[in-house]
Amino acid sequence: MFLTATNVFHYLRDTGQASERDIVEENYGIVEIGRRNRNFKVLMPKSTSLFVKQVPMVHPETVSSFLKEAACAQLASESAAGSAIRSVMPTLRRYDPKAHVLVYESLDPSETLSECMIRTGGIPPGLAGNLGRALAACHVQTARPGALARIASALTGDFPWVLIIGQKAEMVMPNMSMGRRQVVDRIRATPDLNQGLIDLQSRWRRLCLVHGDMKWDNVLLVGQPGDQHLRLIDWELAELGEPLWDVASVLGSFLQFWLLNLPLHQVQGDRERALATTQVKITSIHRDIFEFWTGYCNEQAGLFGSGIEAIVSTARLVGARLILLAFELLPTDTTISLHAGLALDLAQYFLTQPERATQDLLGIDPRSFASPRPEVWNRSRQTDYIQ
Repeated sequence: MFLTATNVFHYLRDTGQASERDIVEENYGIVEIGRRNRNFKVLMPKSTSLFVKQVPMVHPETVSSFLKEAACAQLASESAAGSAIRSVMPTLRRYDPKAHVLVYESLDPSETLSECMIRTGGIPPGLAGNLGRALAACHVQTARPGALARIASALTGDFPWVLIIGQKAEMVMPNMSMGRRQVVDRIRATPDLNQGLIDLQSRWRRLCLVHGDMKWDNVLLVGQPGDQHLRLIDWELAELGEPLWDVASVLGSFLQFWLLNLPLHQVQGDRERALATTQVKITSIHRDIFEFWTGYCNEQAGLFGSGIEAIVSTARLVGARLILLAFELLPTDTTISLHAGLALDLAQYFLTQPERATQDLLGIDPRSFASPRPEVWNRSRQTDYIQ
């Protein structure tokens, strides 16, 4: 059954999520939200509004992603009240594996962090630190032995696709645009980029549940401005993997917000001036980056690494995230845009000079976080925490 704005309420009625009384009292309204999936917000002012998600088509790749989100939602719903993962995920009301439908309680009023930053020009005070602590708490909770046994079958432990793009681009993106083809060619022609991605593969750890797609569109702020709490949505790329990938993705989102607001059209064709422009106003995001980083580090308390090694590993993953950004900026372009080109330059900086790039672009002084390496950081102790 494919849901539409016409039949979604009847589906909810038939599955016990709504009633005939809602129809009689006209206690519902349907808002279709176009994204990757079939998404509907069902407004029921006299009861609890719902958010309904269905795969756009029954295809092995889309179904696999949907199963991951369903598994994470069920894990959260079965976790103890107040647990980290339950606190950050929307409340699951129903999972229908036959129709590939998820029904959540709607979070109203709410806005994405992207919408908030566009509206206000920044992040609400304290939110960056809260995000760091919440993300670390989820990682720590799901790194415990047996924590993911319930959903192990849905987690494949695969790398993010960007880490294999230099080796398997034609398999990952068989119909890539000309702009994306040029990015692939540049990666393959630049040892710092190509080998950097290969090195990240060799260092990849499978330690806990990672969101896999941490970006501002997937951070939801719930409540009225000034009294908002956060939720993490869209867990379709969730995986058993490297917790620092989520951290690097958040840091990359800070850089993306700043990078896309650089007036690169004013220095078009001048690569040196474009690179110099990267220093403009970057300090405006340093405070929030520092709050996020310290919040994460304090909450995870060295479980996933600390000191210089953690900073270096995270910085190199930021480089990979910036390469991913370059692809995201070129869905149909015929050539590499200025912003995508600069993203690749910055990626090379993070991959080759991680400590310096961390200080220059993230405002984090690696020396201030130097500390003895905890035993858990030793690679010989790595293990997959599904038992």
